[in-house]
Amino acid sequence: MCTYNGAQFLQEQLDSLVSQTRQPDEVVICDDQSEDETLTLVERWAGTVPFLLIAVPVIALVFKEPDLGTTIVITLTAFTMWFVAGANTFHLGSMFSIAGLGAIIVGLAGYQMDRIRAWLDPWKYESTIGYHTVQGLLALGLGGVFGSGLGESRMAGGLFVPNAFNDFIFAIIGEEFGLIGAGVVIALFVLLAYAGIRVALGAPDTFGALLAAGITAWLCIQAFINIGVVVTLVPITGITLPFISAGGSSLIISFAAIGILLSISRETIEKGTWNDDASAHRSGRDGRAYLPGAGRRPVVARAARRR
Repeated sequence: MCTYNGAQFLQEQLDSLVSQTRQPDEVVICDDQSEDETLTLVERWAGTVPFLLIAVPVIALVFKEPDLGTTIVITLTAFTMWFVAGANTFHLGSMFSIAGLGAIIVGLAGYQMDRIRAWLDPWKYESTIGYHTVQGLLALGLGGVFGSGLGESRMAGGLFVPNAFNDFIFAIIGEEFGLIGAGVVIALFVLLAYAGIRVALGAPDTFGALLAAGITAWLCIQAFINIGVVVTLVPITGITLPFISAGGSSLIISFAAIGILLSISRETIEKGTWNDDASAHRSGRDGRAYLPGAGRRPVVARAARRR
């Protein structure tokens, strides 16, 4: 069976975009291609079923609270880790479709449907269900390029922004610090995503790589949703902006996640990808996601290089 995993494929595609050439000796040869094509149904779903058994109960319980925003964050984070672990893309797309249909069939709560209607046309409901969205947009507009100054948001025309300390904190940042300040915040989260990916690529084992990828995906997805709510890219969800919104529990958990990420980064190995030892942990994207093995890479050589 060809053990050409998804991470190796992505790395080679990135290399090919740079060089635009591929030598004949770089072609991956599968000695038994027919074996991959004749996998049984059980074998094809061997990595998908365990993932679903772990993720679906958690996602379903959060959805039924109801808490649609947290459900979206958990779902996207879990599916990102599943994809990185080597999930079959057909299974991935199928699960996303089924999840969407399931949400429609089960039904969204009344206030959730109101938020969707307000998102589609907030100015139509500017005094009712679209009030939060409209006030956030007005706050961003008042900020202009340079903003009104730190602490001056409450003085700008008497504008009131609901939930300004958590859900709509980005609107206040835009109002007080302008386009430049809002751009800096977005750039910092992009930098966090880049650093998290680098940590995942250099993790000492597959478990560390998946953990780093999951933490990075979670924080960046949550930040994207929060900012997207303010600029009306997505409906209002009640998701906080990591490290910035008020809320002790959210802040503590975010800091704990970054602490774990930093712990993984202390043992990173400087190279292009984590998949040098992937054959021992994962196989190809043949419909199965593979759990990490127990082995770890020696880090003595890496420590010696840093001296």
